[in-house]
Amino acid sequence: MRHLLVEAMVLATLGGLLAVLAAPWILGALLSLAPPDMPRLEEVHIDGAVLAFALVASMGAGLLAGLAPALQLTSPQLMEVLKNGSGGTGRWPARTALVVGEIALAFVLAAGAGLMIRTLSGLLEVPTGLAAPQRVLVTDLDLPQARYPEGRIVALAQDLLQRAAAIPGVHSGVLTTNLPLDSRGQAEFGFSLEGGDAFPPGQSPKAEMVFATPGYLETAGIPLLRGRDVRWTDVKSAPHVVLVNEAFVRRLIPQGEPLGRRVQDLLGPEKDPWEIVGVIGDVHTRGLDRAPAPQIVVPLMQFPVTTLRLAVRAAAGDPMQLLPALRSEVLALDKDVPLSTPRSLDRVVSESVGERRFQMTLLSVFALVALALAALGIYGVMAYSVTQRSREIGIRMALGADSSRVLRMVVGGGLRLALLGVGLGVLGAILGTRVLSSLVYQVSTTDPLTLATTAAVLIGSAALASWVPARRAVRVDPAISLRAE
Repeated sequence: MRHLLVEAMVLATLGGLLAVLAAPWILGALLSLAPPDMPRLEEVHIDGAVLAFALVASMGAGLLAGLAPALQLTSPQLMEVLKNGSGGTGRWPARTALVVGEIALAFVLAAGAGLMIRTLSGLLEVPTGLAAPQRVLVTDLDLPQARYPEGRIVALAQDLLQRAAAIPGVHSGVLTTNLPLDSRGQAEFGFSLEGGDAFPPGQSPKAEMVFATPGYLETAGIPLLRGRDVRWTDVKSAPHVVLVNEAFVRRLIPQGEPLGRRVQDLLGPEKDPWEIVGVIGDVHTRGLDRAPAPQIVVPLMQFPVTTLRLAVRAAAGDPMQLLPALRSEVLALDKDVPLSTPRSLDRVVSESVGERRFQMTLLSVFALVALALAALGIYGVMAYSVTQRSREIGIRMALGADSSRVLRMVVGGGLRLALLGVGLGVLGAILGTRVLSSLVYQVSTTDPLTLATTAAVLIGSAALASWVPARRAVRVDPAISLRAE
């Protein structure tokens, strides 16, 4: 027993040390896949306590793995071994139970990864409401508030957009506070609607606010459904106007004509009412898995702000090629206001599902590791079984059993383990994947297609893991195996 336990501990310790050496590289690779705006990402690191726990856990696993065969030596069934060899996989309940458990756990992880893959695929197919976002360049343009009073903001906006429009390849441009699916700059404001339902105090309706110059709809690719767009003549001294989206109309003006209705108490009770002059199409703003929320577009000329984004739509090709010319035009107007964080609107859309993609990647990595461990477990059990049953296999082949029969016998033993593990894994997945109910999108946590695909992958892996030792068994000369016995 001491001999076997020492062997198991040596193997476990070597494996744990190897993992400790590889851990920083693996962690760096995983963090490189995480979205940059993921909360507390910079706090993720490896410290001594984590490494010590992992090393002790691996050594404990090795101790448990070596304990079962060591205990078997305390009560050897000598006559059974002498007469029949070591028998089949069913005569090692501890070993087969471990393999079945590995397969069941691998099934649960693989099913979770499959659900996240289907979720991400479904999200990427959701219509964003934007036309050709891959041709829109978005950059941040933060103006120093002390140097830019309201009048200077409007003048800069006009000059900059005129210069941008003159750049070859630019189709349109806009200065705005935020764009759809851009998490930075999203804000909600309360208001009241003239002639609308009365709301209890503190429960007034809210809508997402966008402050933008003319060109917002054309640049972002949002359709104008009714009324008119924002104009440069919508200045501070002119009547206040706003655009609202379809979600705003559906929720707050389900009956009647929205154009001409006035929004009150917006941006402060001292402000004049804002007249609705246009209705625009719905776009996803806070996530592809969230329905479009009520939105109000306010002319930047009537309410200037300093935290802005400059967006331009390219007439064709890659919009990032417009960046050097845009930077030159901005520096020509104010050398102390650089453009920052340039990206395409298509990338903004992609980054909106970055956290889901990262969750899917982590689950997929864990599922692949579990699948590899399960396959190795089946391979190890079947290889050991073939070695211990070499006398039996030799007798079978000497009596006329062909190689296909031996193959079916060995592979069938591995498939029985796989089917039992898959059966337990299905039950575990039905219970375990419920924790993903808040993360999946338009797919059930008990999705039959995902469970069936996972089962097929695991059974196929088990068949392959069993086929390798089975092929080695049928290549052995029966006379040699019998003579060795």
